[in-house]
Parts: sequence; structure tokens; C-alpha cells
Amino acid sequence: MNNKEIGKLGEDFTIDFLNKRGFIILERNYKVPLGEVDIIAQKGDLLIFIEVKTRRNLDFGIPAEAVDRTKQNRIKKIAELYISTKKPKFKKIRFDIMSIILSKSGKILDWEYLINAF
Repeated sequence: MNNKEIGKLGEDFTIDFLNKRGFIILERNYKVPLGEVDIIAQKGDLLIFIEVKTRRNLDFGIPAEAVDRTKQNRIKKIAELYISTKKPKFKKIRFDIMSIILSKSGKILDWEYLINAF
């Protein structure tokens, strides 16, 4: 399994997780020249930018640790671009992280959804 396939498995799991909890998916893999946000969702009057990190092991720490200050700042800038371009009407925004550990065969072993992660 390559990194792209691993990432897609994690994003597919996250989309399913969010849908089951009443979120509306607005964008998946929203790309601008500055970078990408994995998922943009809505729940009520809340606009949520979600970074999904999926790993096959903990050799480099838990997946969420990969969303360092630099990555957080980039996601915030992409969020500003999204809001200025799409002009969505939301009272609040939030930044969440889905952290996923897979087995070698691609089965989800563990996950954690971090609300308001940064």
C-alpha cells in the first residue's frame, strides 16, 4: 500500500465517521496553490476544516503530531482563502484532526478525533 492509498483509506473512514454524526461534507481535498485541506465540513452554524493523518505504525509518533505549527498555519491560511472565495455564511469555524493507525493490511486499528485541535 502506497502513501496515497493509505491517505485515501483514512479520508474515507473520516468521511464515513463525519456523515454518521450529522456533518455535511462541503469539500474533500480542497486545493489551492498554498496547499490542501483534506476535508471541509459543516455542522449547524459551524464550518470545520479537518486534517486527516493516517499511519501504519508509530515510528514517527502519533499521526496527529505531524500537524505541527507550520502545517497548522498553512491550514489556517487555506481556510482564509476558502472563506474569502466561497463566502460561506457561518458563525464559527473550527480546526479538527483525525488521527488514524492502520494495520499492514489496511485495517483500522485505532483512531482519535481531536475537536478544536488548534
